[in-house]
Amino acid sequence: MSRRVVRQSKFRHVFGQAAKADQAYEDIRVSKVTWDSSFCAVNPKFLAIIVEAGGGGAFIVLPLAKTGRVDKNYPLVTGHTAPVLDIDWCPHNDNVIASASDDTTIMVWQIPDYTPMRNITEPIITLEGHSKRVGILSWHPTARNVLLSAGGDNVIIIWNVGTGEVLLSLDDMHPDIIHSVCWNSNGSLLATTCKDKTLRIIDPRKGQVVAERFAAHEGMRPMRAIFTRQGHIFTTGFTRMSQRELGLWDPNNFVEPVALQEMDTSNGVLLPFYDADSSIVYLCGKGDSSIRYFEITDEPPFVHYLNTFGSKEPQRGMGFMPKRGLDVSKCEIARFYKLHERKCEPIIMTVPRKGSSLSTHKSLLLWRRRDKMDRLYPGWASISRGVLVCDECCSVHRSLGRHISIVKHLRHSAWPPTLLQMVHTLASNGANSIWEHSLLDPAQVQSGRRKANPQDKVHPIKSEFIRAKYQMLAFVHKLPCRDDDGVTAKDLSKQLHSSVRTGNLETCLRLLSLGAQANFFHPEKGTTPLHVAAKAGQTLQAELLVVYGADPGSPDVNGRTPIDYARQAGHHELAERLVECQYELTDRLAFYLCGRKPDHKNGHYIIPQMADSLDLSELAKAAKKKLQALSNRLFEELAMDVYDEVDRRENDAVWLATQNHSTLVTERSAVPFLPVNPEYSATRNQGRQKLARFNAREFATLIIDILSEAKRRQQGKSLSSPTDNLELSVRSQSDLDDQHDYDSVASDEDTDQEPLRSAGATRNNRARSMDSSDLSDGAVTLQEYLELKKALATSEAKVQQLMKVNSSLSDELRRLQREIHKLQAENLQIRQPPGPVPTPSLPSERAEHSSMGPGGSAHRRDRQAFSMYEPGSALKPFGGPPGDELATRLQPFHSTELEDDAIYSVHGPAGLYRIRKGVSASAVPFTPPSPLLSCSQEGSRHTSKLSRHGSGADSDYENTQSGDPLLGLEGKRFLELGKEEDFHPELESLDGDLDPGLPSTEDVILKTEQVTKNIQELLRAAQEFKHDSFVPCSEKIHLAVTEMASLFPKRPALEPVRSSLRLLNASAYRLQSECRKTVPPEPGAPVDFQLLTQQVIQCAYDIAKAAKQLVTITTREKKQ
Repeated sequence: MSRRVVRQSKFRHVFGQAAKADQAYEDIRVSKVTWDSSFCAVNPKFLAIIVEAGGGGAFIVLPLAKTGRVDKNYPLVTGHTAPVLDIDWCPHNDNVIASASDDTTIMVWQIPDYTPMRNITEPIITLEGHSKRVGILSWHPTARNVLLSAGGDNVIIIWNVGTGEVLLSLDDMHPDIIHSVCWNSNGSLLATTCKDKTLRIIDPRKGQVVAERFAAHEGMRPMRAIFTRQGHIFTTGFTRMSQRELGLWDPNNFVEPVALQEMDTSNGVLLPFYDADSSIVYLCGKGDSSIRYFEITDEPPFVHYLNTFGSKEPQRGMGFMPKRGLDVSKCEIARFYKLHERKCEPIIMTVPRKGSSLSTHKSLLLWRRRDKMDRLYPGWASISRGVLVCDECCSVHRSLGRHISIVKHLRHSAWPPTLLQMVHTLASNGANSIWEHSLLDPAQVQSGRRKANPQDKVHPIKSEFIRAKYQMLAFVHKLPCRDDDGVTAKDLSKQLHSSVRTGNLETCLRLLSLGAQANFFHPEKGTTPLHVAAKAGQTLQAELLVVYGADPGSPDVNGRTPIDYARQAGHHELAERLVECQYELTDRLAFYLCGRKPDHKNGHYIIPQMADSLDLSELAKAAKKKLQALSNRLFEELAMDVYDEVDRRENDAVWLATQNHSTLVTERSAVPFLPVNPEYSATRNQGRQKLARFNAREFATLIIDILSEAKRRQQGKSLSSPTDNLELSVRSQSDLDDQHDYDSVASDEDTDQEPLRSAGATRNNRARSMDSSDLSDGAVTLQEYLELKKALATSEAKVQQLMKVNSSLSDELRRLQREIHKLQAENLQIRQPPGPVPTPSLPSERAEHSSMGPGGSAHRRDRQAFSMYEPGSALKPFGGPPGDELATRLQPFHSTELEDDAIYSVHGPAGLYRIRKGVSASAVPFTPPSPLLSCSQEGSRHTSKLSRHGSGADSDYENTQSGDPLLGLEGKRFLELGKEEDFHPELESLDGDLDPGLPSTEDVILKTEQVTKNIQELLRAAQEFKHDSFVPCSEKIHLAVTEMASLFPKRPALEPVRSSLRLLNASAYRLQSECRKTVPPEPGAPVDFQLLTQQVIQCAYDIAKAAKQLVTITTREKKQ
């Protein structure tokens, strides 16, 4: 029996189609008056359009059959002395039309069936009663000859057209200009909107306002309102941030909206056209090039997005054909007449007819058929994107990784009910349009990129489209560029904080796609969006926030968590669900092993037992200790990687059980290991992929160890002896030690885009519950405590003494180095012939170049996800041309690689607890500074050793050669910069006390990543020849460098730190100077952009090199 997976509606597949060119109306001079009316009215016989006319207002009336080019002398309907602002056909007589004008009058006209020979200038009747212009007309839906008008005098008048008398005058209900008036279905009530932002329901017979709502839409732009057949009020307007918004209101309860959805940031007024038969409302924005339509039902979320019709040209007005004028034999449910600048184009809305064979209508599949259509059935869901996908598309989604798309099968995977409801709600409300925004608006399409069709091949057409859509975010709505991206993200996060209290899931997903932070802490209100959603009982909003990384355990300014908010508000089911989200990682791991989850009332952990896998070897005991010795952050990362591997294995099992193996299970559709995440270091990505090599027993043992360790850390228990938990040890397989590991990790896509924060951030927040780690040896007695305290005091005294000795030795070393520098300068002056004498570079600078050895080249790491620049391969001699210096390769420094080695050395796939092979940078021996150095060669050699240790044996930046007795590249550039008038490098005098302190490694790494990110942006601009972006990019880099340099003391004690800071500051200044050369001093002056680009790239290289040296030195010093 088939199962329906989407909301059932026969109008779900309504699509629009523009009429052929010969069926349009050409050469019509549409009015250019700035007034928010439709400018067009249509009935089954005639088409009326307000046009430009000299000496007054006019409109043209055309028979529907008179298509094609309209003669410029075609008769008009004239008589108004000022522009016509609105027209409306009588619903009871297709030959009668009313017009309102800026001349304060209303005229009613009789249009003959034949084409008149001259202009129609005599109306049937002229209605005069307004003191200002009349801009709104509306005939009564059921009573004949009853016409309503509203003017700029804030008065509504209801006329008897037959006698010209005023039936009613509502002149004391609106304090400002009236924007719209609408009758209900039987004409007993009026819905009006006003400039005072108030929505009013008026009973005209009683002459009173029966209900009103202030600020139905908080924006100042005009608002529109119409009645629906359910008795609700549908409105369009603008938010306080000038975003277009639609709302659904119950006139009996105006306190809260039935539905409220944000649309986009366009500034055109949305004109609603409602079809009561199908309960579909069509939104046409003036200046837009699209028509969006929604179905209004009695089921949440009440306003269901259906589709969007787009065309190339913007619309200046729109006419809506009554249902009696449609060709229902062709399944036509609506017809619009779109006004262009010189044309009127019919647009037909059709419901496709269901054929005898579903294979002829692949886009209209409503249920799954076990035949050749299986591949197009949406059997999977992308949780983080809010869309349903078929099997073919799912294979591509899985290859993207969980950081891009979290994939789950709709029927064969375990779903929390509220999470499944959240996905279906997003899918049925058009979440897909968020990721295809530019494709749905043809006015923004520049590249001509089209959406992939179901008939296209998976590779390369569908796969490339999906990657562009979800990984590159190529079609997402782009906000206007701002100088400070942080301000934009903060504004978006504040909007998210406000929106989650409502049920508008699509709005929140759109804000998250634009960069809003799910964990944003509101500085004024002291809460996060999850606190607000929990207090309001918005379960689906909470699910969406958790998917995007919201932490259920994050406290507010008073220390209360979202769980506390939900319980206090009486939302106990939501509170229980948030507890489950908080322990999602450990619950998922336990469920993978034994199929059970804790109920979180009696306990939060289930630790499965494996009595048949005991390992009493010393290797197992050592591995257990290594796992327990991991820091909280490294343990969290390991747990998250195992979580991702569990998800991959579960999806693999479902995939293999549901697919047609002869067609879909191929090498390209399989996901044999975790995809690369560009946010992680290469070492961590390698370790994540090696998890796939674990067999079932090894992987289960690893999971059990992680669960046990997570429970211990969460409960704050002390470490137990390795022999206490032998049942949790794992079996060592020494015969696998010689197997080859992955030596390199290739990126799935050479892209520099930043993926949306999705599952990785989610699990990171959920794993923060494991942050309490106690590595003590258990309970101690008072005597042991006193002895330990005494030993600690003794150790601290020794440390202080050693620090003083070290400071004294360092001062002596610096004094000797200054003497050496002085002797070197004098010696060089004696040997040099008369003429300009170059100043010798600092020993640290020469050491940076001599550390490679003559003729040696830098060791290049395997290619990573972010490749900043790869201009060439071979290194040139040191004295070569400046352009040869560019033959290097820049890559961002992944600061956590050494720590990632520590993670995956705990559980290796060959022996499950083997030590990682190979020598890292930290293994290089380091000799502390000696005060006995007495010659320049020894000083240079010592500094060279220090530089080698600082950058590591596998440095990406040590690409220069040594052996040149003259200045190094950095020294030359530094001296050249010294000649600039406005350059004052931050070189503090060595006189005075030196500060041995260093900033924390985490702070330095954070600032280095910011510098690297800005350098990547600059190099992308260079590769794309966007020279106008050089100056803002260089300013961002200079700001990041300044922030990084401010972390270090003004007089650092270590010479490598001082030389690296000098290189960092000097290179940043030189980069700014070079980038400013893109703007010629005089207009039209030639600029050699090729040479300039080379100089810019070289400066970026120097900055990256100095930043990496600072990170390496800081990491080493903190470990000692």
